[in-house]
Amino acid sequence: EGKPMTSTTIGKIIGKKGRSVKRVLESLLEEGVIVKEGETRGVRYYVSEKYHKIGKVLDGQLFTKLYKEEARQKVEKLSVQEAGILYKMLPYFHRDTYYLVENPDACEADGEILRMLNHQTLAGLINESETVVKDAVNQLQSQGILIKFSTYNKTAILLNPRVVYRSTYYNSYTHEVLGHFDRMKNSGQSFD
Repeated sequence: EGKPMTSTTIGKIIGKKGRSVKRVLESLLEEGVIVKEGETRGVRYYVSEKYHKIGKVLDGQLFTKLYKEEARQKVEKLSVQEAGILYKMLPYFHRDTYYLVENPDACEADGEILRMLNHQTLAGLINESETVVKDAVNQLQSQGILIKFSTYNKTAILLNPRVVYRSTYYNSYTHEVLGHFDRMKNSGQSFD
């Protein structure tokens, strides 16, 4: 929401205390993910605009829209870790196809082939264990945030355009993807 956080607040969010929080804060500061304001007791932390902006887009810059209301309803049912995995996935979200790919700026019209992300590759890219990623993907799928499917011994992950979006309008393909999510939600059938 753009409000400052204390080390205590951040500790609660990430589920850590004391020295563990201090190490995480030092790492985030070093990487430029968060910005520190104040000294000693008055220290506040903000997420750097380099990593996260709300309501601001620079001309020509690619961005991902996170639909706050739809996402909030779905994310409330996730753990902090699962929500964090979703956030880490966003840079790998292909703007035209909604797939998670290694090359999110690739243009299929120019003959570029999308390199789909599987659990193992995604885990390496976002610096998480494969088990954590698999568990998070399963939970995100159960909440309708993504669809995971496999064929030809390959896995693909498709994000819900009602949760994240990178274009200025819905085209016919977007409506087709939305139809997949709607049909799954309304089918009432499970093969598990």
